[in-house]
Amino acid sequence: MYSRLARQEPQQALPVTLDGVFDAFARSAYLKALGCRRLDLPEGSVLLLENIQGVASGAALTVSRVLYERGSPQFQGELHFATWGEPIFEAVLAALLAHKAPRCMRKLEVSTPGSDATLIGYAVATANGLKLVQSVAELRGLSIDANASLDDEQVAPLRAQLEAIARDEGRSCAVADRVETANEEAGRTEQALHYFAAARLLEEVSEERGTPFRSAIASLESQLADRDAIRITRIPASLAQGCRQLLFDVSPSAKSPDNYYVDVPRFMFPVLYDAARREAEALRVGREHLTVGAVIERLRREAEHALAPEPEKWSHRQQDHASRASIQL
Repeated sequence: MYSRLARQEPQQALPVTLDGVFDAFARSAYLKALGCRRLDLPEGSVLLLENIQGVASGAALTVSRVLYERGSPQFQGELHFATWGEPIFEAVLAALLAHKAPRCMRKLEVSTPGSDATLIGYAVATANGLKLVQSVAELRGLSIDANASLDDEQVAPLRAQLEAIARDEGRSCAVADRVETANEEAGRTEQALHYFAAARLLEEVSEERGTPFRSAIASLESQLADRDAIRITRIPASLAQGCRQLLFDVSPSAKSPDNYYVDVPRFMFPVLYDAARREAEALRVGREHLTVGAVIERLRREAEHALAPEPEKWSHRQQDHASRASIQL
């Protein structure tokens, strides 16, 4: 999976990178006219700054982390890392942005369907016709026709092109949202299954609900010490039907189609023990008064709420906070 993502990464280049901005600064005719110049050193490149308002003469910018952190014997000046939030970098940006964009380029901004995001591009007149520019890297080697003047009608095809890109981006975002929702649902179902399985195990080792929880959990760990797996039975259909793409298969019982079972392997036992102990602590009852019955009820309740719609979960949290407050009072 990670190899595939790495192969896809070059196709999803960021529109603006520090290296790209630094290169644009270094090639800027305006900055060169002010006296700024690029200096290439063995450790990296620097942009020597001159005549920038608020910047001392001789200050320099770099995007080389090695040069910034270790310095260079060939450069002893005031060095700053070129990134957003750095005052010297922001001063150079301000100097460039103080000028209006020439008439040979137009900013285009379209909305992305299904989100609040917008997609921005620039229509640029070049020696070879109009071009849609979406990243700083695309400016390299671009021969701009500075004498051109663009109007709405001329840039309409490029706006349509940008809108098509935005629609594709919107579809990708929609897929990502669906995947995220599916992952969240799977996580909540897995958590509910842990709660229910822990409750069922405690029921198996406890004949009386009034048994102290501490002795019940100790008995459970002792009984399962040599087991490679344990079958959790009587899982209700309401829970089993939501179990999709989980760590374990939840299967219907041959004797009772309305009940399901799951085989839990040994490495998951500590997860179930921890779930029981965590909910036992949440009850905030002294050890001598904490019964296994109270913990089982808590676990079953948490299993139900893990699968409940958000409004029900919120109500459950409010009730839980209220009960804790009353205990503290």
